[in-house]
Amino acid sequence: MVTADHGESLTEHGYLFDHGDDLYDPSLRVPWIVRYPPGVTAGQRVECQVGGVDLTPTVLALAGVPDAVKREGVSRVPELAGANCRERSVFASTVAGRMMDKPPTDHAVRGQGRKLIRHEDGSEELYDLLADPGEAANLAPAGVSELERRLLHDRVSGAVSTSPEVDPETTAVLEALGYIDHE
Repeated sequence: MVTADHGESLTEHGYLFDHGDDLYDPSLRVPWIVRYPPGVTAGQRVECQVGGVDLTPTVLALAGVPDAVKREGVSRVPELAGANCRERSVFASTVAGRMMDKPPTDHAVRGQGRKLIRHEDGSEELYDLLADPGEAANLAPAGVSELERRLLHDRVSGAVSTSPEVDPETTAVLEALGYIDHE
C-alpha cells in the first residue's frame, strides 16, 4: 500500500506549499494505492471517499488478522473486490498554532458531495464539492443544514487540542523542519 499523511496546496485558497493549516481538499485528499493479489481486483478504482481511519482495518482484513479493537474506520476490502461503495462521512481537524497551549482548532466533515468547515472562531464554510470541486463558492451560512451542523458538533463536542511536551532536541529538529514558528 502507498498513501500519504497529507496533500499539498499549490496556491489554492492562498496557500503555497502549505499543509496542515487548512481543511481544503488540496491538503486533505491523498492517494491510497493498494496492490495485493488475493481479494483485490486489478485496476479497480474505488469511487467513494474513504478516510485514513479505514487504513488499519483494511490492512488487517487483507492480512487475515482478526481485529477485536473497536475502530472508527471500516475495512474497504469489499470495495477493493468490486462491491458497491459504502459512503461514510469523513472528519478532519487541524490546529493553526501547533506548538502552543490550547491551539485554535478547525474541524470539517465531508460527505454526500459537501464539506462543512467550522473554524475555532465559530465561522463556517460550506462547499458543494460536486458543483464546485475547487471550493471557491462558500455557501455558508445559509446553505448549511441543521443535520450538518449537528453532525460536526456531535463529533467535536468537548474536544480540546493541546500541544505535546517535547524535549529540546526534538524542538530543535521541528524548528529546522519549519514545524515550529516563533511569531
